[in-house]
Amino acid sequence: MSNPPQVSVQVSVIVPVFNSDATIQRALDSIAAQTFTDYEIIVVDDASTDRTVEAVTHCAGDRVTLLRHPHNRGAAAARNTGIAAARGRWVAFLDSDDAWKPGKLARQLTVLNKESPGIPACVSGYDLHKDGRTVAINLPILPRHFRREILFGCTIGPGSTLVAERRVFDEIGGFDESFRRLEDWDWLLRFSERYEMAFVPEPLADVYVWSSEPTKSKPRTDPVLDGIERIGEKYLSHLTSWTERMQLRSSLLFERGAALYRAQRPFAAMLYVLAALCVYPARNIASFRTLWHSARARIAR
Repeated sequence: MSNPPQVSVQVSVIVPVFNSDATIQRALDSIAAQTFTDYEIIVVDDASTDRTVEAVTHCAGDRVTLLRHPHNRGAAAARNTGIAAARGRWVAFLDSDDAWKPGKLARQLTVLNKESPGIPACVSGYDLHKDGRTVAINLPILPRHFRREILFGCTIGPGSTLVAERRVFDEIGGFDESFRRLEDWDWLLRFSERYEMAFVPEPLADVYVWSSEPTKSKPRTDPVLDGIERIGEKYLSHLTSWTERMQLRSSLLFERGAALYRAQRPFAAMLYVLAALCVYPARNIASFRTLWHSARARIAR
């Protein structure tokens, strides 16, 4: 990542958008409602084909900078474009279909500046909204346990809860643009090799998951499965700890099972989950909580 311009705000809020005209107003309104006010907003349009740009322009104030990609490059590239333009010491992310609770930035900056000085990033819990139901995802995790947690999978919602020092992206790099999905997990795995993560347990964001008809995608064309393969290729070979290798290998099998379950292949999914347990039986509770929430949502349809 290139060096940022001179700091003139505390927080740069990066909002990647693609065909988000129905939700972008809610996202921007939730930033405007923050009790912490020393921020700029960088909206990166990833070549939308709907009225997203018009919606952003309509509600943009002097704090909003709109950047546009001429071609669709994916969420990782949109975030990287925003990071490169960020002027703040801190970078915060908000997906265009999600929203923040009013005290979100203030609470996380208090943790980073006063309660956990020296830790360069923080995530929070969030309320997960899907199929008319809301599930509170609380994250009572200690900073020193972050490495173990992220090896078990990415359930912390960094796309709308992460606040990190801008310098971190210069030190470990931005999001890997070869990923079309799971780029956040990949970045957090790299982050965990050098840093601890601070956590605010209670929900500070609203994350919306939109239901769609599942498709029986072939594994080689599924971006989630492709992301799983890429993570395995990048990390398994250089993990020196046998325990960490087994934890990550188990997680990759578990994530593959979840992807197959969403593709309406429950028998194949079950085999991968069983394989994950065989590789590393002491999987954490969050893995099974995620599987249970997914199963309940499926039954409710």
